[in-house]
Amino acid sequence: MKKWMSVAAISALGLMACNDGSDSTGSAGFPSSLALGSPTDVVTEGAAVALNGAPPASLLAWLGELLVPKAHAASGKVARYTWATLKINELLNGSVLPAGVFVPQKFLVQESDAQCFGPNLQYTAHPDTTSGSSNYNGQMPAGDLGIWLEGDTATGHACAAAQLTARMEGVSWRGNMALMGLAAMVGEMNRSGVAIPAAGSRADVTVAMNAMGLTDVTFNQATLSLDASGTVWTYVMDFVYTDSGGKAHGIIVKLEHVTGATSSQYQGLLTYAVQDQFNGGNCPGTGLRDVTTIGTLKYTRNGLSDMRLSHRSGRYCGNGSYTTLAGFQSDGQLDPADTWNLGTATGWADSFSRFGADYDPTTLAGSYFYGWQAGYMDSHSRVFEVRLDGGPVSGNSSGAGEAWYGYGDSIDSATISIQGFFCNWTAIGGTKTLQPMAQRQALVYDSVTEKWTQPTGDSDILYAPTDSCTYAGGGGFWYDRNLNGLVDEGASDIDVAAADLMDKGSYASLEARIQATGYSKPAF
Repeated sequence: MKKWMSVAAISALGLMACNDGSDSTGSAGFPSSLALGSPTDVVTEGAAVALNGAPPASLLAWLGELLVPKAHAASGKVARYTWATLKINELLNGSVLPAGVFVPQKFLVQESDAQCFGPNLQYTAHPDTTSGSSNYNGQMPAGDLGIWLEGDTATGHACAAAQLTARMEGVSWRGNMALMGLAAMVGEMNRSGVAIPAAGSRADVTVAMNAMGLTDVTFNQATLSLDASGTVWTYVMDFVYTDSGGKAHGIIVKLEHVTGATSSQYQGLLTYAVQDQFNGGNCPGTGLRDVTTIGTLKYTRNGLSDMRLSHRSGRYCGNGSYTTLAGFQSDGQLDPADTWNLGTATGWADSFSRFGADYDPTTLAGSYFYGWQAGYMDSHSRVFEVRLDGGPVSGNSSGAGEAWYGYGDSIDSATISIQGFFCNWTAIGGTKTLQPMAQRQALVYDSVTEKWTQPTGDSDILYAPTDSCTYAGGGGFWYDRNLNGLVDEGASDIDVAAADLMDKGSYASLEARIQATGYSKPAF
């Protein structure tokens, strides 16, 4: 005969805390309303859900339906952050089977660029060099040109929104799959009759997780423990996912969650490591090389409308664990200053990113920061800063704000701000100058098209791809302004007498001008 959890036990694990309509007294063993994603990433609210059509088979699911509102079957769009919290909620209350939500291959998704951002730009007769030089005619590499077009053709979103979503896609999936996997552990504890641990003890859910029968997944460890004080919950999930090509990916997730005085007050740290392969970058070798993507998510919730996130991730050489490949700061966050060291074979080598957010999880209003650096030897990071007054969440389909893009300090700096803009990052002609300007784009969420859009004319993104960001004309310079692959531009498309970029104006710095709009840089 199975043992079912008591109402008190369910409350302790936080299943009553998933409803943010109240700020009840008590503790919660799982972080309610915690997810990770670009605030401009929108998906269909009911997407990718495989509901169990039979009536709830356990007391946990039955109580969950009474105590935790399920996401309604909606066809409208919401932010991926909201979507993820709803899916985690469904895993916890038993209304969805883990196989319908926990998809391990999503841990392998990598970052990318939107089509409107940093395109491969064809050009001829570049004015920063001379005829006969190797780069007088050529193509600028992807990722270097910032916001090139106002809108992204592939997604229909304004370019700043599309790019932030593309850059954070891998980060979002890794963080959310980690949380969904841990939420699935809670559900499987109930189905298998495993009692939640009392203070000072541990529960082992490994057998139950393997019994789920997830395709190509074998769990080595799935445990939940509670410290002697009854306030620190520790989840560990260690498994192997074998992809369609037969490559085995070791994946480790650890969550340390500290409860607070109420269900909407808590803090914690999520750490993960995902073994994979990558072709290119700074790791030694040729062809496909073994790598491990390691990340941390530090979170603090001070109340119903106050959430603070800091996520960091990087690619490390070799297949290993976060305990052997990466360095960490005193608070447990990944250390961006711990860069690749050939002698010790430790430190990040490629694709380090930092994300910070101070926001209201019920509306998504707040300030967001995302910075990334392709390789550990690069001199500057690339930075997006975004301020929103809201976004598409359940019951709301409006939002507006601004986004700024530019180059900042190297990613290992204690503080990173937008310092300027390189219009010729590849240094055609041998020189690249950080100009004291940045790109800006206003954003408005259109509830009809369900897209983040730019109000007509409300952006500062136009420049010429030269060191000065300008081109006076008359020298035969051509570049593919409209990205159609044809030489069909006129002088008005090519000539830029003065770059239409944002300068600091009367403020002390670009950052000061950005903060004057109400943007408050979060910790990252």
